[in-house]
Amino acid sequence: FGLSAAENGSVGFEKSPVSVYGEDIYVGYRYFDTYQVPVLYPFGFGLSYAGFAIRTRAVSFAANTLTLQVSVRNESERFPGKEVVQAYLSAPSGRLNQPYQRLIGFAKTQTLACGAEETLEITVPVEDLASYDMDTSAWILEPGAYLLRVGNSSRDTVEAAQFMVEEQIVVQQLQRRLSMKDCNAGKLTLLNRAAPAAQSAAPVAFRLHQADVTALTCPVAPAVEPAAAGSSWQDVLAGRVSLSAFVGQMTDDELAVLCNGYGPGVPFGGFGAKLPATINDAEGNPIGSNTHPSGHLGYVSPALARYGVPSACYQDGPTGVGQTAWPTETVLARTWNRDLLRAFGEAVGRECETAHVDSWLAPAINLQRAILCGRDFEYFSEDPILSGLLAAEEALGVAETGRTVCPKHFACNEQETYRRGSEKKRIDACDSVLTERAARELYLKPFEKAVKTGAVHAIMTSFNKINGTFAGGNADLCTGILRGEWGFDGVVVTDWGDMDVVVDGADAVRAGNDVVMPGGPPVIAQVQRGLAEGRVSRAEMELAAAHLRRFVMQTPSGKG
Repeated sequence: FGLSAAENGSVGFEKSPVSVYGEDIYVGYRYFDTYQVPVLYPFGFGLSYAGFAIRTRAVSFAANTLTLQVSVRNESERFPGKEVVQAYLSAPSGRLNQPYQRLIGFAKTQTLACGAEETLEITVPVEDLASYDMDTSAWILEPGAYLLRVGNSSRDTVEAAQFMVEEQIVVQQLQRRLSMKDCNAGKLTLLNRAAPAAQSAAPVAFRLHQADVTALTCPVAPAVEPAAAGSSWQDVLAGRVSLSAFVGQMTDDELAVLCNGYGPGVPFGGFGAKLPATINDAEGNPIGSNTHPSGHLGYVSPALARYGVPSACYQDGPTGVGQTAWPTETVLARTWNRDLLRAFGEAVGRECETAHVDSWLAPAINLQRAILCGRDFEYFSEDPILSGLLAAEEALGVAETGRTVCPKHFACNEQETYRRGSEKKRIDACDSVLTERAARELYLKPFEKAVKTGAVHAIMTSFNKINGTFAGGNADLCTGILRGEWGFDGVVVTDWGDMDVVVDGADAVRAGNDVVMPGGPPVIAQVQRGLAEGRVSRAEMELAAAHLRRFVMQTPSGKG
C-alpha cells in the first residue's frame, strides 16, 4: 500500500502487517448494489414453500423514531410459512457520498396459515438514519429526499415511501476519534462512488427540520468519591459505600492485581508449568486468590480476601458454554428472527447458571467484511444493523437469567492473520487502517446496539491496532466512545493474550481497558512499572478497579 511503518508507529519489526479497509463504507451488498455488480444471491435472500404479499401500510416519524407498519399475507393455497420484511434506506449523496441502499430495520412474521395476514411494525431510531460527517464530527441528515424500500431481500423491494429533509439536521454532535493518520490519508485510494439520486414517485410521508429532531446528548460520568478506609465488599452491596470510595482504600499493588485476571498469565495454565497466580504483599502473603467454585485459572477475576471481594468467572465459546452444540452465529443470523435470538440467549444463560458462569465471552460481532476472515463463522453478518439487533437480543436473553454477555472483539478484528504480533518472528500486530466514518457507521454500530440495551456489563477489546494504536490501549475507543458516548458502565477486558506483541498492561489501564486477560504476574509487573514511570496514574487504576467491581457486583458470584 506504500505506507510507512515508522510513520504508523511500527518500529523495530521486520514486518508491519496492515489491513487497509479500502472499500470504506461499501461493504458487502452496499458495494454490489452501488457498483451495480450482478449477484447470484442478494443480501437477505431466502426461500419458502409459501408465497407472500408485502404491503407498507403506514410510515411516520415521531419522538426521534421512524415507524413503518407493513402487512404480510400468505398467498399460498397449500403451505403455511414465515416471511422476513426488510427495510432499506437510500439517502441522498450531498457532501457525503452514500451507498445505493442500506438496511435500517427488519421484522419476521409468525407462522402464517394459508390466506392469513399479519401486520409488522419496524421502528428505526433517528441515529440509524443519519450519516457520520468527519468534517464536523457529527451524525447528520443532509438535505434531500430519503427513499424507503421494503421487501424480502436487498434486490426484491418496492419503493414504499420517501421523506424530505429540508435542512441539514444534526442528530448528535461528537468529537473526532479513531481518525486515520494524516500520513496514510494521502496515500490510500478508497472506494467513493455516489449513488444516483433517488427519482421516485413514492409518496412523501413527512418532512423533517432540525426542530423535529431532538439532538442526542452524551451521558455524564459518575463522580469520584473519597476513599472509605476500613470498608468491605458487604458495605458496597448494602449501598453504604460507593465503588469509587471502596477501591480508593486499596494499595497500589492490590489495584495492579485487580487490573489483571487471576492466574499465571499464560493461557491454559502456563502450558503445564507451575507458575505463581498472583503477587505477594509486603508480608509475603498472596494478594489475589480464586473463590469461584468452578472457574479455572486465567478465566476468573482475582478475589481479595482482605476486603471480602469474591471472584467472578468468564467462559469462552462462540456456540455456547460447552453444554450444547448450538449453531454458529452465522447460521443464527440467517433466521432474521429476533425472538429466536432472545430465546437462544436465555437458553445459554440457563446453561451458564448450571456451570456457574458469570459472563459468557460472546457474541462476536465483528463484520464479515471478507469471505477469507478466519473468524467469520462466529460473526453474524456483513451488515451492522442485522448484527447489532441480533446481538442485542442475545444479550437481553442472557440477562434474563442474571448473567451477562461479553461482546467481542472491540473493534475492527476482521482479519485473523497477525491480529496479534510475534516477538519470535519480529512481526508487529496487524493494524486496521480505516476512516472514522467507516468505523462508526459499520464496525462500531453492532457494539453500540448491544451496549445500549443496558444488558451488557463486560466487553472484550481486540488484539489488533486501529490506525496505529492497539485497540486495548486506545482511549478514543475504550473511554471516549464506549463510555463517553454510549454510557457503558461495566468492565472492559482484553482478549486472552499470551505475552506476545499485544497491548502493554499500563497502556491498557490508562486508555480505559480495565483488565488484561489472562493477565497474572507478568502483566501486573507491567502495570506496576507503568505507575512508577508515570504512564498510568493511581486514579486511572482506581477507576479500572471500580469498573471491574461494578461488573462483579452484578453477577451471581458477586452477590454471594
